[in-house]
Amino acid sequence: MLGDSITERWQDREGESVWRDRIAPLGVLNAGIDGDRTEHLLWRLDHGNLAGPAPQAVILLIGTNDLGHGRPPALAAEGIRADLLRLRARVPQTRILLLGLLPRERAPDAPLRREVGEVNRLVSTCGDGKSVVYADIGGVLLDPSGLLPPAISPDQLHFTAAGYARLAPPLGGLIGKVLGQ
Repeated sequence: MLGDSITERWQDREGESVWRDRIAPLGVLNAGIDGDRTEHLLWRLDHGNLAGPAPQAVILLIGTNDLGHGRPPALAAEGIRADLLRLRARVPQTRILLLGLLPRERAPDAPLRREVGEVNRLVSTCGDGKSVVYADIGGVLLDPSGLLPPAISPDQLHFTAAGYARLAPPLGGLIGKVLGQ
């Protein structure tokens, strides 16, 4: 699983027990790095993150920090596409689960929330349902009004154990789908 702090924190902070109990048993290796943007991941893909045998699958969740650093959605989406292209070139037989960016900010009409939606719209076309499966699972984090509750995301970016617990079931199902189980 490649990504930023949202990925990294599955394993070492709020989401530790959820990761241990629900995601790690699926054979997932967490390779998230706090603060990573798409170009950082691109560098990592060229400098060791893909050393060794090709993985059966890659889960990719990257791009929210691009927005957080002022990049417009179109450029964030291009960065995600560049990472996908590099993965395809380096591990052509590996299936990829491309996750849409997860909700940011409390309200549906907040600027970063709208930008997340735009990035997701742009990258959703990258999935072919076979070698690249696109999925937007962020809706499970929202309340019925579309708000991102503080109990799920106190800083409106990272998630509590309750947030990771909501993400685990759809993610687990998608991992099974990508692996053909």
